[in-house]
Amino acid sequence: MSRRMKADEPLYRAAITATYPPSRWRDEEWTETVYVGPYTSTGPASRAVTVEVKKALEWGGATSATGHVERAPAAWERIE
Repeated sequence: MSRRMKADEPLYRAAITATYPPSRWRDEEWTETVYVGPYTSTGPASRAVTVEVKKALEWGGATSATGHVERAPAAWERIE
């Protein structure tokens, strides 16, 4: 999906870290970090954090889940 953005506008992404209990495939508790985005503002990234944490806890079987929004400057270069 394309979006209109300014040339120097930063990008944002949701970072979600979830911890899962041992299972028949893993003998120990394990942690996974996933990233969702990029977004051109913090609002959609914050919403993604809320949704993804809820999904991990309610449907994914995670014992704990947290998330935050990360910002990065866009470094654009022309591709010939």
